Amino acid sequence: MAVVAWVFLFALLTGSGLYLGGARREFAGPAFLLAGGLWVCLALRIVEGWRSGRRVLDWMDAPVFLFLGYAAWAVQRAPCEYFARVEWLWASLYGAVFLSVRHQLGGRRMIPWILGWFLAVAFLTELYGFLHFRTGAYPIGPVPILGWEMVERPDYEARMSGTFGCPNHFGNYLVQAGLAAVTLVVWPDLAWPLRAIAGWSAAASSVGVGLSISRGSFLGWLIGNGVWLGRWLRRGPLNWAGKLVLLSLVVGALAGALSLARGDEKIMKRWDMLLGKKGEGWERLLSGEGDFRIELARNGLEIWKQAPWFGHGPASFDLEHLRWAAWKKGTRAVFTHNDYVNTLCDYGAVGFFFVSLFWIYLALFLWHRGKSRGSDSKADACTGLGWSVRR
Repeated sequence: MAVVAWVFLFALLTGSGLYLGGARREFAGPAFLLAGGLWVCLALRIVEGWRSGRRVLDWMDAPVFLFLGYAAWAVQRAPCEYFARVEWLWASLYGAVFLSVRHQLGGRRMIPWILGWFLAVAFLTELYGFLHFRTGAYPIGPVPILGWEMVERPDYEARMSGTFGCPNHFGNYLVQAGLAAVTLVVWPDLAWPLRAIAGWSAAASSVGVGLSISRGSFLGWLIGNGVWLGRWLRRGPLNWAGKLVLLSLVVGALAGALSLARGDEKIMKRWDMLLGKKGEGWERLLSGEGDFRIELARNGLEIWKQAPWFGHGPASFDLEHLRWAAWKKGTRAVFTHNDYVNTLCDYGAVGFFFVSLFWIYLALFLWHRGKSRGSDSKADACTGLGWSVRR
């Protein structure tokens, strides 16, 4: 069943990067079916382990089941049960992928294959972005075999979106692709030509993040790669002189990229929208005038206070915020654009605790692995990827 599970995982990996439009509802049905298949494979794996006297699940998996169980209960009290059920299905999909990677992986020899496939899909996604970058109106699609017509997004013409319908999602996607590429660069026993390709892929992903002009993606890229670099400098094979040279090259490359970005009118226009003119900076940002997400986060916290322990139910923020009289932007805010506040609104402090428990357990797991594995081992490379993605 492990082979079947990995076929499902590769299908999800491909579809999640290449389904044109990013948020196409048509992708949800097949994705949920594949997630159901992963749960069946996982159940059979557990039964197989029980019969052979080997335990499959452990304490690291407990938060996943706790949250899914709590979310299933919360669906019953949500303002719209349909929206809540769909959100629970997405959470179930993520849980199935995480558990399948943990327990259906046939050894670490599969990791370069899955990361390499991820990078190949990311390359096609970014290639589409370069081919249609700043050409007047950004086209999404068409995909005739699925009956999808082309959709033009003139509001995103200045920002690269790849095959996604949103440059912010595209930017976050490339942040993950870049971290996967860096992991392959340091992967033990990987042939040098493949390391060079992975290094080029990391650089290309970084360029895509910059051209998406997604401020959140840029911060995620900075933190994730900073964590990876800091960890590798501390545990890597270079002496102090080599580390100093490498750090100088990285800082120089980053400074050069920022200098080029400052010369791009469209990139600077978006940053000026956030920070305002010289001298306004943080005051404008924290007031909510620079970015509507600040105001949404504040509204979300007020909505959470109305049901602090159990929240309003999955996918409820959208419906609760429609009643928010102070919102004057004239557009519907489906999410807070802040995962922490969104979790509090929908699931309350109890649901937030279960989510936090997962990250705490993961941090403990990665810390133990970092202490018990050699700095040049495959397990240590996986640990570095885990820390950087966790960022």
